[in-house]
Order: sequence, then C-alpha cells, then structure tokens
Amino acid sequence: MTNFKPEKSRSPEDWQELAVERVDSLDSNLGVGGAIIAGLVLAAIASPLTGVLAGALILYRSFRNTYSINSAESAIRDYGCVAAFLEGNDLKDYVQQVGLPECVNQISWAIDRGHNPSADAQSLMPKQSASATPATQKVAALVGSATSAVSRLRGVITSPVPQSPVPNDLIGAMSDRIRNHLIIGAQGSGKGLTISNALDAIKTKHPDTTIFYIDPKGDEKETGYFTGRVDILKRTKALEQKPSAVVEWFKAAIKEFQSTAGQKLLILDEATYLSSLMKSAGEASWFKSVIISLVSVGDSQGWNIWIVALNPNTDDIGVSGGVRSQFMPLTLVTAESLTTYTALIATKWLPVDRKLPSEDIHNLCKESPVGRCYYYGQFNDWFPLPALPNYSGYDRDARERLEGCLDIVQAEPPEPDSEPLNQLTDREYSDSGHGSEPRFTPLNLTRSQVLAMINALNSELNQTEIIERLWQCKKGGSAAWKEAYAQFKQILDT
Repeated sequence: MTNFKPEKSRSPEDWQELAVERVDSLDSNLGVGGAIIAGLVLAAIASPLTGVLAGALILYRSFRNTYSINSAESAIRDYGCVAAFLEGNDLKDYVQQVGLPECVNQISWAIDRGHNPSADAQSLMPKQSASATPATQKVAALVGSATSAVSRLRGVITSPVPQSPVPNDLIGAMSDRIRNHLIIGAQGSGKGLTISNALDAIKTKHPDTTIFYIDPKGDEKETGYFTGRVDILKRTKALEQKPSAVVEWFKAAIKEFQSTAGQKLLILDEATYLSSLMKSAGEASWFKSVIISLVSVGDSQGWNIWIVALNPNTDDIGVSGGVRSQFMPLTLVTAESLTTYTALIATKWLPVDRKLPSEDIHNLCKESPVGRCYYYGQFNDWFPLPALPNYSGYDRDARERLEGCLDIVQAEPPEPDSEPLNQLTDREYSDSGHGSEPRFTPLNLTRSQVLAMINALNSELNQTEIIERLWQCKKGGSAAWKEAYAQFKQILDT
C-alpha cells in the first residue's frame, strides 16, 4: 500500500489563481516613488538632466511592466489562458491534467497577443519562426511538433498526442480528441448538422466512448442526426408537457448518464431552455452543480460534456469565469442571424481581436456554400462553414424533406415516481462497480469529486453556502442538514 499520488488535480479557478500569483511575483518595479528617489540621487551625483532622464526611464519601465502584468492577469481571468504563465512543477501538473494540445493552444494564443510566456511554457513550443505560418494555421502545427519539448520538461508522455487536424478541418478538430465544448448558435445556424458530423467521426475514432444525448425538443426532422451515432438517446417534446414533468424527465436522464459505465460524452441540447426551466423550478443550483462536477472532475475520468445553447449568456447554465475556460468554444452564425453575433461580441466569449465587424461576418457567410460561418477556439479564427453531409434528411434552408428522412419520434414520458437524482440502489451500485466506494451528495459523487467542487466554490461561497448548494438543503435542525453537515466534515477530515 502507498499514499503516493503524483498527479495533482485542481479546479479551473485554482489554476487561474496559481497563474496570477506567479505573474504577480514578477512585479519588482521601483514604482513612482523609486523613480523619484533614483532621479534625485543621480541628479546629486551627476547632473539634474541625468537625474530627470534616469527617473523618466525608470518610471516608463514601471508603467510598462504594470501594464504587462495587468494584461497577463486579464488573459488568465477573462480567457482562461493559464498554461502560458505557469512554470516548473505547476506547468507539469497542468499539462498532465488538461493535456498537451490544450496547453500548446493556450501558449500560442498568448504569444499571438504579445504576452511573454514563462521560459518553461516557451519550451513547449516548436523551434520555428513565429511568422513561418499564418496565425490561423499555427495551432495544428504546434501540437504535433511539441512532443519532444514536453518530453524534456516532464519526462515520457503517458498518452500519445492525437494526430493534429489540418487547418479549418472543424470536424477533425472536434473529433480527434474528445473534450468539453460550448456550442452557441441561433436556431437554424447549423448546430445539429455540425454536431452530427462530429459524432459520426467520434464513433470511428473512439468506438469505446458512449455517446449520451439529451434532446428536449423531440423534433422528428432531426431523427437522422442520431441514428448510428448516438448510443443512448433521451428525447421528449418538452413544450407539450408540464414543466414539472420535464424537470423529472431531465433529472432521470442525468441519473442514467451518471450511472453509465466507462468513457462517455454527454451532449446537452437546448441548454438555455433547460437552465431556464430548472431555475423556475428552484433547481438552478442543482443544474449548475451538475455542470461544475462534470467540468471539474469528469475529464480525468473520461467523462465529457458538449453544451449546446442559443446565446452566449451562459452564466445561468453554470458556465462563467474559470469554468468557461475549460470549454472549447464553437459558435455558428448565419447572415440572417447577425443579432446573435451582436450579442456574442458584447460578452467576453470571444477574444477582443476576434470581434470582427458585422460586415466581415456577413462576407464570410457569403463565402460559405451553406451561407454560414463559425469561430472555433482551437483555430482562434473565423471561417466559412463548409458543406457537410446532412444526416437528418431535412433541408432547413429549403424547408423540404430529403430522401430517407424519418417521420416519427416517440416522446419519452417521464417516470411519475422517479427516484431523487442518482440515488442508486445497492444492486445498481454493484452493477456499476461503485459498491465499495463511499458516495456523497445527491449527485452520488466520490470524495475526490466533492473536494474538487468545494475547491471550485471556495472563492465565492462560505462553508454553509457550499453545503446548501452541494447537498441541496437549507441550514437548520432538519435531518437532511445534519446528514449533509456530517458528510461535509467526514470528507474534510478523512
């Protein structure tokens, strides 16, 4: 037996704070006072002119360094660019947790925007001129060539680096490595079409991954998107049911996903609608806890999530601040849905230099054979959307069915007496291999998973609020609160 645990897992917020601390530690400026004192000393020793010039130079460098630090902190907090500012063992641990391609992507992004990454971060980059390839093509080349540099930094890589996609190969980039995605687009922007093509590629490249799709629309015209690509499909026509029934249906679907064994990918469609529904039902905290738990601890266990939403205002979905940095962003825009783009550029969803004039977006849509364009975080640029196979069998633009379109979808009725979320029976625990490991909170999380969520919430909530959110009960003398508090202490004291 051994307690040696070489891998360190932190929450997105913890990594951001660590990167900010490292950037702040570099601030060794003399500042305004130091500039004045240095100027006076040199004026006394040499001449007044020398003192003035020296003081001005020191003051200029002080302001420049302060600007550089503030800019780096903004890159860390607003855009989740962490890897570029870590060094030593912290960078090794971050590479281990989020993967080499993600780290190279972040460092390349920082270099393109004039930041000065740490020496260790720069060692991950290939030995080539920064101007050798266009900015939109750098990331794909960097990922493939950074392997030897990482080997020098942290030893032998335990998992192979995926084959890097060619520039503008959106489907290849989405499917080579399964990771969390945040997919934004108005109705008819091509979200379903793009996702179905990516899932088709994932089934070929990652056949052991279970694709779990939650679809509250139940649109018959989209049935072809799922056939042969989705392993577990939970569908219902939510607008034709009572909100309380949809809430129970959704909870049951999440429960089934949680209990599904092995590597798995959850696609949460219509997340904007579902989050609004859960908020109205008083379940907003539960909804956010589900998202945070998957983002904080899911990736290391082979659990990933693709969130599909209509607009970029995703705070109610639980995707904000540091959590947002753990998602690969994809937005799809049509020439007819530029209002969505206007809402997009009003948020921090896009890097500042990728908030293009609406006219440029309109022109990109004109270049596309399907009248759409997209922004993808890995490429960090906008491109016309190429023509993709339409597996649904329905042309939304022409509003006509194509040959092979399936006509009928059966809505799944919610279970009238469904159990609380993820409260598995002893038999279910045994069948899913969890019988010997203690579980906590209504989400059935392990101790390490709960600790990760506590760390993620520590910066914004106190102890009582954390317990109330994770255990879904209010402070008081109730049996539920006493049990929740006892579990909380047990987790921290173990």
